[in-house]
Amino acid sequence: MEAKLRYRSQLSSNGASACLYQEKKVAKKPKAKVTPQPKKIEEPKEEEPPKPSPKPKPKPRIDFIQRNIDEAAETKSRAHVPKPKGKVIEPDHLPGEIPSYMDQVREELHSESHQSATIKCPKGTRVMTEEEKAIAIENLKAEKQEIETRLGKAPLHIESPQLLRNKKLLEQQLVEIDQSLAQLSKKYVFVPI
Repeated sequence: MEAKLRYRSQLSSNGASACLYQEKKVAKKPKAKVTPQPKKIEEPKEEEPPKPSPKPKPKPRIDFIQRNIDEAAETKSRAHVPKPKGKVIEPDHLPGEIPSYMDQVREELHSESHQSATIKCPKGTRVMTEEEKAIAIENLKAEKQEIETRLGKAPLHIESPQLLRNKKLLEQQLVEIDQSLAQLSKKYVFVPI
């Protein structure tokens, strides 16, 4: 702030133009040449060698071989182990023989397979044989093929009510044939007597 006031006072006293363009002539000092001095290389300080630490007391040497020999001499031989006193369970069968319980399991499975072969049929029905199933399946497949060809020959766009009825009837017959084929694919099929 003071500098501004001084500047304004100089302007008003000397005139604006004189003050602005006055140059102060200052004698310049010649620059002294600086010669680079070599850098001082610091020599490493001699460090004192580390003080030796006191050596720990040596551990006593263990002779593991001799210790194993001593322990082996103290153990009892496995070959001469006496049989334990008390109740010993002896096997019911000799090695290589089939145990008796396996014979019982085999008999149960055999009896179950005979029971499943003789299925109880509902009254008034019988089990369809494999030959009868094969004949029925062939007939149904032929009928299905015939209906599909008739549907294929029908026009794509049907307007008359009679053609619509025929198309619905053929599609319904196809569904019934598919259901019959699914029933015949089962293991047991019961048919009325």
